[in-house]
Amino acid sequence: MLCLSSRPWLGYIYQGHFLLTPLSYETLEFAASFSSDQCVEGVVAVAGEALRIFTIERLGETFNETVIPLRYTPRKFVLQPKRKLLVVIESDQGALTAEEREAARKECFEAAQAGENGTGSADQMENGGEDEDKDDALSDEHYGYPKAESDKWASCIRVLDPRTANTTCLLELQDNEAAFSICT
Repeated sequence: MLCLSSRPWLGYIYQGHFLLTPLSYETLEFAASFSSDQCVEGVVAVAGEALRIFTIERLGETFNETVIPLRYTPRKFVLQPKRKLLVVIESDQGALTAEEREAARKECFEAAQAGENGTGSADQMENGGEDEDKDDALSDEHYGYPKAESDKWASCIRVLDPRTANTTCLLELQDNEAAFSICT
C-alpha cells in the first residue's frame, strides 16, 4: 500500500508484521500500480511536472535517495578505496562546456539589453530580478542545455564525497575531449 501525503509512505507485511515505512523520495501527487516487460511490479507516479516510474525492492531494508546535480550525463564511476570517494566521469555529445554556456548566456543577455534600447540594467537582466536562482522559469535545468554541433563533446571528471554529497574536485576536459572509461 502506498500512502501519499507531504511525504510518501509504504505500508506492507514483512515476516508476519505490518510495517509502515517513509520513502525518502520527493512528494508524489498521484500514484498507481504499473507493470511492463521491463518493470514487472512497479509504481507510476506524478511528482511536480514529472512522471516517475519506480519499483520497491528489498522490502524490510532501509533505503534512501539523494539527488546530486551533475553537469553532463554520468557514464561510469568507481569508488576510490582509501578515502571512500566516488570518481564519476560525465560526458555529452553535442553539448557546450560550462564555460561556453556561460559565455552564450552573457551574449544573449547583452543582445536582449541592446534590443530594449538600454531601458533595463544589465544586472537586472542577468539576475532576472531578485529570485532568479529560486524560480528561473527559463533555466537550463528545466528546458535543457543549449546544443552544439553533433561532433562536439563536453566532458568532466568529478570527485564526489558520497557521505556529504559534495564535489571535492571537478576537472572540465577541454578541446572536445570526452571521458568514456575509468578504473582504479
